[in-house]
Amino acid sequence: MATLLLTAVGTAVGGPLGGALGALVGQQVDGAVFGSGNTEGPRINDLSVTTSTYGQAVPRIFGRMRVPGSIIWATDLQESSETNGNGKGKPKTTTYAYSISFAVALSSRPIEKIGRIWADGNLLRGAGGDLKAGGQFRLHNGSGNQAPDPLLASALGANCPAFRDTAYVVFEDLQLADFGNRIPTLTFEVEADQSHTVSLDSLVPFAASTAAPLPHMQGFADSGGAIRSTLNAINRVFPLSCVTVSDGLKIARLGSTPADIPMLPLPIQAEKTGGGNRERSRSAANSPEPHALRYFDIERDYQASVQRTIGVASTGRELMLQLPATMAAAGARAICNQQTLKSRWRKERLTWHIAELDKMFSPGAIVRAPDLSGHWLVKSWEWMERGVELTLEKIPPEMTPQTHGAAGQVSSPLDELPSSSAFAAFELPWDGIGSSDAPLIFAAATGTGANWSGATFFVDQAEALVPANSNANVRATIGSLAQELAASQAVYFEAGASIDITLADAASNLNSTTIAGIASGANRMLIGEEVIQFLCAEALGAKVWRLTGLLRGRGGTEFASFSPHPIGTTAVLIDDA
Repeated sequence: MATLLLTAVGTAVGGPLGGALGALVGQQVDGAVFGSGNTEGPRINDLSVTTSTYGQAVPRIFGRMRVPGSIIWATDLQESSETNGNGKGKPKTTTYAYSISFAVALSSRPIEKIGRIWADGNLLRGAGGDLKAGGQFRLHNGSGNQAPDPLLASALGANCPAFRDTAYVVFEDLQLADFGNRIPTLTFEVEADQSHTVSLDSLVPFAASTAAPLPHMQGFADSGGAIRSTLNAINRVFPLSCVTVSDGLKIARLGSTPADIPMLPLPIQAEKTGGGNRERSRSAANSPEPHALRYFDIERDYQASVQRTIGVASTGRELMLQLPATMAAAGARAICNQQTLKSRWRKERLTWHIAELDKMFSPGAIVRAPDLSGHWLVKSWEWMERGVELTLEKIPPEMTPQTHGAAGQVSSPLDELPSSSAFAAFELPWDGIGSSDAPLIFAAATGTGANWSGATFFVDQAEALVPANSNANVRATIGSLAQELAASQAVYFEAGASIDITLADAASNLNSTTIAGIASGANRMLIGEEVIQFLCAEALGAKVWRLTGLLRGRGGTEFASFSPHPIGTTAVLIDDA
């Protein structure tokens, strides 16, 4: 605001030069009043969505991350129709469905596998590899010798690229009814490395880097550009040592203290003083003190989360570090506490003179000094008149984790494997309604698990499937005999007779009734071709129920009761379902 105002005043008074001076003063006023920002590090946006922008960089994925990807190929929408009739004298209904095929690039380096996939915030692919919508899914890991996808090859011909060294996925005929007949916004759980860790040698392969994983980091996305920007982001949270050596660049994390730390030799004697030639200085801490860390929380489905340091909350605007990495809440809290401790650390420098060069004390090495506590980092060395001068800097100690971070509550989409259908088709005796000559054909269907979306019935006519214009959305109670049902004369109520039945769905229930209920037609069950009624139902566990008190051969099915029913005979509860 002050920038605009003072620019206008300066231009009116002093022309273009006055406008420039006014803008400069205005920027200083705005910075003092509004501040210049309270975050450090790359910006972490909430999870991005799949794009198809030309020139969009394909990131390098390390560890495991949730990434949006870039659409690199797609077909037009494919339309299909289905006409269903509702019986005689009723109009037919035509429904339209749409599908599409497309490819999405995920990483510019090879990956191991794809986990879950989210579409418009809901699961499109579960952890078990099952698609929640119709279609096919294929993964190309990005190896250097991968072949072109067959669908892309059929569409593009001989000019189809293989996208080697690029990991991408292909959706073929993805049904779009659940997404408003459009390509949904997608995000992918990418597991690039089996170890689920990030190390400097994988981030900077051309440098002599350590293979030790960076603490607490389980995933990282390098969005491209200069490698310096990636190292700057990591250096703000994990201080790095970058030293030029004879065979190239050497990068290491300062906190990665080696197991065997060499001891510096005693300093050479000074000519005049006769004492050890060393100088020690200490400067006050001048780095801003961070109070929070923003990251991607793996326990919250990779959503952006914040952990704050221990202690009393700061007044005013807090400094927040940003790290585009996947971590657990406890790890992020430990990093935040450690960074706060290091920001308060008073830098201590030490100048040490030795007689000759030694590779153990080259820049980047961590050493110990005689009669001095702690560990020291060799910042530089230089030939001097009286030997080699080493410049050392004391390394802040690592903080022992004292508190654990909490990810909080998260409402994750339901992820269940699709259940198969149990189906039975049968004819029942005439119920006294309508013509006795017309057969009563029924069908029953249910799911074998919780995630069952129903069933659509078709009739086989001359080896062609014809829609039966009927859907099953309510679960029927279907099972099979767990033991043989003996033959019966079906002339009286058998109070002591019992039979065990294994149900297809663990959620199905059987209820007991009374003699009056049986007289009213309750608890009818079709076993093979025989209709029975049962008095008591008892759950034995593992989908097994025991039915006691049987009335056999109901509805004119005495003929079927004269022979025993073997184990595995289909049993269907006759009710509205």
